[in-house]
Amino acid sequence: MLADAVVRVAGPDAAAGQWFPSRARFAAPALPDLPLQGAASESHSQVLRGALRRVLHITETDMGNVQLAEHGMLRLEKHTGLNRHLTDFFAFVQDSTTSCAQAAEQRQQITVKDVESADIFDDDSRHAILQAGSRAAHSLPLTNRGHLLGMISSHHEQPWEASARPSSPPWRTPEPP
Repeated sequence: MLADAVVRVAGPDAAAGQWFPSRARFAAPALPDLPLQGAASESHSQVLRGALRRVLHITETDMGNVQLAEHGMLRLEKHTGLNRHLTDFFAFVQDSTTSCAQAAEQRQQITVKDVESADIFDDDSRHAILQAGSRAAHSLPLTNRGHLLGMISSHHEQPWEASARPSSPPWRTPEPP
């Protein structure tokens, strides 16, 4: 529900001091694992930035992005460690020629062990990702009751090789028996 509110509720007018001026105020709930600070911690931008930082910490990389679902496409909202070519190219994702688009469509995480050889990408998408220095990617959909709100993706400088790493990324949750 928090993710739904963060993504769907429009911000206040520029002159307004609060989003909901007539609402009774209560202390903000704790958001474990999302290190937010100060009065700005309740803002849409801070929550998304905190979620991205947490995913990048878990996946042990400094490259990643958050996309929000809008009008049948993903719109790039936040990013870190990615170059301008990649962020411009993926500003809006509509086609299913990327791991984030397929994760959004399937409503499940998608991990690409080697961007260079994965058949999930078209040539232009593959080029944009590789030239940004990403050789592996992990896309995790943000959902609320099955409804897609957005996507958080991490990018990694090295491919996941069976000989050097486990067959799946170390943060992947095993399927229940």
